[in-house]
Order: sequence, then C-alpha cells, then structure tokens
Amino acid sequence: MKFFRFGLQGALILALLVVTACTRETYDYSLLLGGDVMLARAGQSLFPVNGNSPWGALVDIRSQYPDAVFAANLESPLGIVDEGSQPGDMNLCAPPRSVAFLTQIDLTLLTRANNHVNDCALAGEDQTGDILVENGIRGQDATIETIYKLSPGEEISFIAVDAYSKPVDLPAISSLIMEARSSGRLVVVSIHWGMEYQAGPTREQQELASSLVDAGADILWGHHPHVQQRMEWMTSSVDGHRALVMYSLGNLLSDQWAVPDALKEAVIRVRVRNGQIAAVELIPLVLDRVTNRLLLADGETVDWIEDRLGIMDLEGEGISVSVWNQPAH
Repeated sequence: MKFFRFGLQGALILALLVVTACTRETYDYSLLLGGDVMLARAGQSLFPVNGNSPWGALVDIRSQYPDAVFAANLESPLGIVDEGSQPGDMNLCAPPRSVAFLTQIDLTLLTRANNHVNDCALAGEDQTGDILVENGIRGQDATIETIYKLSPGEEISFIAVDAYSKPVDLPAISSLIMEARSSGRLVVVSIHWGMEYQAGPTREQQELASSLVDAGADILWGHHPHVQQRMEWMTSSVDGHRALVMYSLGNLLSDQWAVPDALKEAVIRVRVRNGQIAAVELIPLVLDRVTNRLLLADGETVDWIEDRLGIMDLEGEGISVSVWNQPAH
C-alpha cells in the first residue's frame, strides 16, 4: 500500500511537471527593433570614441537576448567626405572609426534606405557597406531583400524602403514582399517615411501601410520622424493576416537635445512562435544629456512612451504585451 501511495504521488508530480512544461511560453526567436542612429553631425563625432559607451543600459539588455536579430536605421553613413568640402549641420557622415559604436551593441542589421545615405559624398554608400561587412554587420539597401536563416525552417526577410526622399516603386516592392511571403518567411519592411517631429502618421502613410500589408508584410518598422508614433494591428484585405505596424520608433541614438520627445527612445522586442507574432515587449529608454548615454526610463516617462506608442492596445487574440521589468499584461 505504501508503494502504491508513493507511486501515485510520483505520477501526480510527473503529470504536474508535464502540464507546467506544456503551458510555459516558448518562442522560436525574437527581434529587437530600434529607431534612428546618428553618430556625427557637420563632420564632428557626437560621442567620444574612447569614452563611455553611449548605449548605456541597452548593453546589458542586449546581452540578455544574444540570439535576437537586432536592427536599427543608420542615419550616419560611414566614410570620408570629399576633401575640401564643408559639411553643413544636416550632414551626418561619420568617420569610419565610428563603426566601433555599432559593434558595442552587437547590431545585426542596419538599414541605409534613408535620406542621409549619400552624406559621405558619392562614394558614401559603398564605403558604409564595406565598413559594416568588415565588422560583421549587414547593411540594408533600398528594395533589396536580406534573408536571415535562424534555424531549419525559420527565416526572416528584411526589405528596406525609402519612402521619404524618393517616390515609392510600389509594384516592385510588393513583388518582393509577395515572393518572400510565398516562401514562408516572416516579412519585415523597414520604411523611412513621415514628417519630422509629428505625433502621428499622415493619411498617405496609412494608405501605403495598407498596400504593403496587402502584399504580405508581417511587420512594418517605421522611422524618420525622430519622435515616436503609434503602433497598431492592420489586417490584410487579401488573405486576412494581421500585421504589426510601427509608424515610428523615434530615435535610438542622436544629438537632438532641443526636442525633448526626440530623447525618449524605445526598442521593441517582437517574439515569434510558429511563424506568427506571439508577444510584443517595450523596452523604454531615455537619452541622458549629462552622460550622453541611454538609460532605462522610469515613472511618468514610461507612461508617456506607452501612451504615445499605444502598445497596450496591441494586447488580445493570443498576443502577450509587456514592458521591460514590469509584469506582463
């Protein structure tokens, strides 16, 4: 009888362990998406190469997600401006040594499809690409697909679009998206668009977003306004799939001290299970003027970022939403 009781108790414990293991949230992979990265202005570096890392708190956060694909938009191309030229305040060309800042945070991909791509003169784009590759970072040109193979059967397609400084070739971009989706890959469209310092997207942006989702995009990751704009779900009128639209994540690293909202930063962690977005996490940050470093946001600043992005409105229908260091909702 004692043996029977022990065996029954052991079976119950084993069953509980099995149930716990089955109900624990597991994800196939995750993405970390950030906004605009500026490293120089008018020929002058914004951060001392031999100083403290400007990434601050984000270094530790990144180390906790070593396998995540971490992407941002590079506003500062890398290279040498033509001899004799005097770059103005709107020129963000950074010297080649500035790549050290990008390797500090282990960035996986940097999109260069934006209005500053040629700030290092005509050869700027090529210089940037070579420098990034030499340092183990992929650069993303406009309307070119980059595929990440994470594991057998798990792939992500990144497609970059500059919708700010040139007309959008919608048929060509849609064709790329449709081909990627037909191959079973998660499709992320990096898109440079919108109006600087505006709190929300334009009607034209929303219409373009709808077209890209109809073509098959799973995530629209927006930048250029330098301040954050809302996130939302958008449903394809073609096949009914839901896409995550982030109109603007604002800045990630910059020198725009005169605009308080431009110093409120965010990294969004998107977790994917079985090829579908299953969870979204907000990592709220601020760029501190005194230390020139990213710090974790707290208090009212976190509330402001949550409200501006509307991240809590994303919850529901199997989607988990959380804020870094705060309980899941």
